[in-house]
Amino acid sequence: MAWQSMASPATFAVIGDSLPRERRAMGFTLQSILKRVPIVIAPVVGGVLIASMGIVKGIHTGLIITLALAALTFLLMLKIKIAINAKPMNMRGRVAIISQRPSSAC
Repeated sequence: MAWQSMASPATFAVIGDSLPRERRAMGFTLQSILKRVPIVIAPVVGGVLIASMGIVKGIHTGLIITLALAALTFLLMLKIKIAINAKPMNMRGRVAIISQRPSSAC
C-alpha cells in the first residue's frame, strides 16, 4: 500500500485532464469503486482456493490468476489512448504562458 501515495496524484491528474469538468466527479467515483472491488473480492476468492486446494496449491493458483489478470490489464492499457486536453496551469490555477526561448549553445 506504500505505492498508493505516489500513484493517486498521477491517477487523479489523468482523470482530471482526460474528462470535461462536468464528468470529472463520475470519473473519480468510478476510479474509487474500481480500486476497492478487488479488496473486497480477493480475500474471499483466496480463502475458497486455499480451503478447496490446500495452502500451497491454493496460493499457486491465486498467483497464476493474479499474473493472468495483470497481463490482461497490461494488454488493455496498451490499447487505450488518452487525449489530454488540459492547458498548463501555474501555481495560482491560472493558465500558464509558456514561452519558447531559443537555447544558447555553449
